[in-house]
Amino acid sequence: VEALPPKGKDVFVQLVWTNFDASDDPDTFPRVKLRAFDESTKRECVVDSPSPDCEVRTRSAYTHMKLKGSSSRARIAVSYLDERVEKGPVVCVQVYLEGKRTGEACDRKARHPDERWEVGTLDKETGTFAPQGQALSTGDGGVEGDAGARGDASVKPAPKAPQYKPPVTKPTPPKPPTQ
Repeated sequence: VEALPPKGKDVFVQLVWTNFDASDDPDTFPRVKLRAFDESTKRECVVDSPSPDCEVRTRSAYTHMKLKGSSSRARIAVSYLDERVEKGPVVCVQVYLEGKRTGEACDRKARHPDERWEVGTLDKETGTFAPQGQALSTGDGGVEGDAGARGDASVKPAPKAPQYKPPVTKPTPPKPPTQ
């Protein structure tokens, strides 16, 4: 079940997990921190250091972030506090704007503690990550590209909601009269 956020100009970023069994306890997943660095305000949003531009909540192993709507971009990253093994649960970042999912990226790579996954640069007007291979300034003299371009994650557009199609029924031929 996917509960969509309300329509509006704010961008919702959610850290979720996939690739695990229903019997797995999410509290045993690697500890991670979702981070967003707003390029216009030069402020970082993270659960233990909120900023006026965002709200962050965690529930078990999941993180929900609300970024105030603006025309700026935000660099999205995930910091690993624990090791993530190759075949373990996979962390994904989902983006929502105007009440619908607009982007998703998942990190399947094994990670060491204190390693950081640079998800990509989020355009807060469209709710999508920068086009694959597009380099953007990081503000510290470096250059950042899309996560999919580096090969350390999978980045895909949000799935479209399936359209309801009524079942096709064939008319049944009339039965011949019985004698």
